[in-house]
Amino acid sequence: MNAIFVGEKRSGKTTLAFHLALETNGGIVVFDPKKEFRGWPATVSDVAGLEKAIRQKHRVVVWRPPSNIEIVDSWSVLADWILEKHDLALADGWDRAGFHFTVLIDEAYNLQSHARIDQKLLRILSQCRPEVLNVFQTFQSVKNVNSDSRSRVSDWYLFTITLPTDLDRLEEFAMPEVIGQVRTLPEHEYVHFLNEKGTVSSEIVKNSDSWYESLDYQPKEKENAIMPDERNGQDERDEFPKDGITVLDRGGLDEAMQKYNRRKADDPKTKYRQRKTDNQRDDKKSGERSGGGSKAIVFGRKSA
Repeated sequence: MNAIFVGEKRSGKTTLAFHLALETNGGIVVFDPKKEFRGWPATVSDVAGLEKAIRQKHRVVVWRPPSNIEIVDSWSVLADWILEKHDLALADGWDRAGFHFTVLIDEAYNLQSHARIDQKLLRILSQCRPEVLNVFQTFQSVKNVNSDSRSRVSDWYLFTITLPTDLDRLEEFAMPEVIGQVRTLPEHEYVHFLNEKGTVSSEIVKNSDSWYESLDYQPKEKENAIMPDERNGQDERDEFPKDGITVLDRGGLDEAMQKYNRRKADDPKTKYRQRKTDNQRDDKKSGERSGGGSKAIVFGRKSA
């Protein structure tokens, strides 16, 4: 899908665009001229760095235009790569297999205005298949969206808009109810306006918690939960409660040990396999012993 996100500074437009990109489950390339995406390990400024990041299987790659190069010139290099990869993806049948990637162009006013549009961007919007490539653009003002860009967009995500010039531009293509909705939106709420193949609709989304994503890199924590049958090197004694198991006689001790051994025998990943004869011997011994004492026996307790 091709989508445009419009909102004032700190309204949440880039955050929402990034969230929706992550929802696609495909690879993401962010064109980040304002340095909004901080600390990402795959932050690059040339094709060699981009290709290396992909080989290293980074899902999110941030393209940061160098300070000594014009933003448009840096974009031109990235645009050539996007067009090439799109053509390779089509040749590999991504559209039939359901594979795709997303390009997020933050502050896209750098590449277009009401009177002009970058020709490589226009080519991407015009020629690239939405089944293979999603193009997300963010703007602070509707009036900066070029008409050629607008005509190739299916989804609009509009935060509060109050400037008369922006409302006038919005009236050129949006439903009247959309104009009324965006005028009175509270902070961090938005209108999703869909205009594609004769389908026109709008929806107000109020719950910002459902789409908040930090633009700063957040390292993923290691999974601490132990799945069934996966010990991850945990101490054998952790089979028992932290404070151990208390039994009142030797018979109770034998019963607990047999239960423990059966659990280990049923574990497909354990190196321990109890023989059937062991179970028979344990059962026989258990039957020979009688209870014989009230002294509590505690085992399996973790050492301090």
